[in-house]
Formats: sequence, C-alpha cells, structure tokens
Amino acid sequence: MKRAIALLVIIGLVLGCTYDDISKVTLHGTWTVVALRDLASGTVEYKTEENTYGGEIWVSFKDRSNPREYDGKNISNSFFGSYMYVGQQKMKVLDGGRTEVGGNPPWEKLFNQAFYQAEVPFAIEQDSLTIYFSNRTKAFVLKRK
Repeated sequence: MKRAIALLVIIGLVLGCTYDDISKVTLHGTWTVVALRDLASGTVEYKTEENTYGGEIWVSFKDRSNPREYDGKNISNSFFGSYMYVGQQKMKVLDGGRTEVGGNPPWEKLFNQAFYQAEVPFAIEQDSLTIYFSNRTKAFVLKRK
C-alpha cells in the first residue's frame, strides 16, 4: 500500500511538471548589453560608439506574466514578444515583432542573431546575463539595470 501511494505521488509530480518549468534560473528583469565575448579567441569587445552608434541594447523579461513576455530596444529598433524556457538555462522566443529602421550598427544584427535562435542558451551569475550564440563561439554579456 505504501508503495502504491509513493508511486502515485511520484507520477503526480512528474505529470504536474511542464516543459516550461525546467529552468531553475529566471531571466526576470531588465538587462543591458555591455560586451561581446569571442569565446574561441578569449577576447572581449566592450560597447563603444562605433559598434552601437552610441545607442543602447536592452531587454526586459517578464517571467510573472502568462505567457512570459519580453520587450526591448536594439539600438535603433524596438522589439517585443513572448518566450518560454525550454531547458536548463535555455529559452525560446515564441512570437513577437520588431521595428526595422535602416542604418543599423554592427551589434544590432549580431544581437538579433543571438536572440532569435531556435533555442537561446544563457547563463546568469549575480547581476550578469550571458546570451550565447547557438554554436557557442560568441556571447553577449548583459548587466542587470
């Protein structure tokens, strides 16, 4: 009888978990890009006038909404949408939109490549968020606002 109850509890716990609840780390909050790391060479390129034309790249994640939402500014363009967690420290953009203004600086296109992958691997350490490119050769470093 105890085994049957224990088995039912375990089954209930497994069935009660959703794919979206896998991540133990939350993206919730507003983050701003400060650097681009080249993981192959070990170099770090910090935000400058040349690579951002003096603009900001930031994203705000809202974990407490249903569905989870994000919005942000990518130098000269705004973006928004919803996302879900798809694994331990991975997220996926579900839908959304963005403006398309010309004259884009180098980091704008690179940030879009990193952010709109099929699955976006990330890591959070204290007030720092790292968003990796899928091949893990580069990563954007963001600081909590």
